Amino acid sequence: MNKTFFFYLFNYVFKSRSRQHLLVFAFLGLLFSSFSLLTIQSLMGGLQSGVVSRSKNVEGVAVLSLRTSLSRKELFKLELLLERYSATFSKELEIELLLKKDGRVLPAIVHGVDASYIPPFLEQKKISNFIVPYDFAYRLDLEEGESFSLISPAETIHSLAGIPRMSKGVVEKFFTTGVPEFDQINIWTRLHFLQNFLHIKHINKMRIYTCSNLEGLLKNISSQFPKSVMVQRWEDINRDLAWALKLESKMMLGLFLSVIFLVSISIISGQLLFWNKIKQDLVGMWLLGASSRQLFRAAFSSFFLLNLLATVMGLILSYGSLKLFALYGGNILPDIFIDRKIPVLIEPYSLLISFVLPTLIATFFCWYTLKILMKDTDFLELIRTP
Repeated sequence: MNKTFFFYLFNYVFKSRSRQHLLVFAFLGLLFSSFSLLTIQSLMGGLQSGVVSRSKNVEGVAVLSLRTSLSRKELFKLELLLERYSATFSKELEIELLLKKDGRVLPAIVHGVDASYIPPFLEQKKISNFIVPYDFAYRLDLEEGESFSLISPAETIHSLAGIPRMSKGVVEKFFTTGVPEFDQINIWTRLHFLQNFLHIKHINKMRIYTCSNLEGLLKNISSQFPKSVMVQRWEDINRDLAWALKLESKMMLGLFLSVIFLVSISIISGQLLFWNKIKQDLVGMWLLGASSRQLFRAAFSSFFLLNLLATVMGLILSYGSLKLFALYGGNILPDIFIDRKIPVLIEPYSLLISFVLPTLIATFFCWYTLKILMKDTDFLELIRTP
């Protein structure tokens, strides 16, 4: 019964001379809804993933802020704990200084990086002098090989009536981290240079870049070093950015949900018109022995299969288009963007959402409409009506 009714419905809607154009366009709308939902999620997910990954490459997936109360023995114990979890980490001294060149003074966050592990984003196996981002160099009007002055207002020379410490630095190379907010105020140098300049021996930051079990590691650090180490995940440091990305995804999903609702309303209108045209055919099926319940199940199953078919076709078209775009898509965005070629990230979650939401919403409206139509349809009255 269900199979027969499905082919009857399919032929009547798509092949007959009096084909139901409204239903055809409604099913096409459902197809393009699932197509657009997966496409936009994958493209936006790729862009968002690029922003997050570049930021984590620079800042690390977690940052350990070390207090001066941390002893050498505790530091050694902390390093062993990190190695036990197969973590890659850098040790650094981070401090805010003033940089001066030709009468121009700018604040900067200076990172003194230990030679035991130099982060890959610096693209250096060994740091000799200062590695400066292009954005910061432009603000201070620096050139490669040029020298500048470092001033430390917080660290003074007590024997000289509290005069701020000063030293000279040389630009070794320019580079970009891919994170504009970081490029505008951060520079990097050797740890020993910064320690000698400030006359201190400790470090105050450890950045974790990769780890086999980050959650377990951070819990262990928090329990073993509760007072001397402050643990911050990337999400804790960049709460505003993480919140904005989540809001962007939710707003995009809500927008497409409203489109799916509009498509479902079109399906309801098409069903009403279609039902009026096939009433006499339904009467014939009823006279041949099909009950109202069987007719309802057959009609609902048929519309559900059509909804399912439209959604799956949209996902297949979207998946194929995204794969082709990832392989052959050129540089679309202008030079001001870091990702000129839009990255594609197809996630299982996006596939699931793009399949489940259009199918469920359209199926619910079909079920509700058919239930009302079957309730209001009196086959005996239709037989009596000439």
